[in-house]
Amino acid sequence: MTNIYDLIIIVIASRSTLYDEFIRKYWVPFLNYINNKNIKINIIFMFGNNTPLTDLNIPKENIYISNISESYIPGILIKTIQTMDFVNKNFVYKHILRTNLSSFFILENLLKTCYLLPDRNLYAGVIGNHNNILFASGAGFWMSKDIVEKIIANINNIDYNIIDDVSIGKLLSSIQITPLHRYDLDKNISYDNEEKSIILNEIIANDHYHIRIKNTNNSKIDIDIMTFYTLKLYKN
Repeated sequence: MTNIYDLIIIVIASRSTLYDEFIRKYWVPFLNYINNKNIKINIIFMFGNNTPLTDLNIPKENIYISNISESYIPGILIKTIQTMDFVNKNFVYKHILRTNLSSFFILENLLKTCYLLPDRNLYAGVIGNHNNILFASGAGFWMSKDIVEKIIANINNIDYNIIDDVSIGKLLSSIQITPLHRYDLDKNISYDNEEKSIILNEIIANDHYHIRIKNTNNSKIDIDIMTFYTLKLYKN
């Protein structure tokens, strides 16, 4: 397996009934599709320690296990920085995209985005504002290698008392964030298959590369949409 990639996707991962379904129904098929097509993308799932993983069928080379237990704050931030450091030491790459399990990517548009974005001074995503701290949303933010190295170099200076994406935005306050769009499916609406197909076609036609599927307290909708779109696009 080559260690040279255009894009490495690092995914915040942990175990739950919903997250396990996301991994089995979308992420593993998506990873297999990318590998079978020899596309220059790699995916690393980052877990906390003491997490059983053998039943998820994720290849070992696509897993990073942190030395800390799962936690929201500061666990996700620590896992992210540790995984970036691991990637930086072991791979040649243009971009890292940090995301989470509720994200679904349109591969063709994802590659277009990767090729259009610069390979230096890149910090990009959906821009948020928390207490006057601008940050790229943690659901999916892009970094070039030099920005990744800036974060790693400041591992002792970053704020571990706030949520991960805001903390990274705070550290990178001198870097202008490149705004990117995302399509959110989060309105707790159950769509039939025809409606799901129409939405997917519109998403693709409008060059969206990233769908966030996160319906509050209705995981059945999330799993249904993710499974349907995976079978549409990434059936091996």
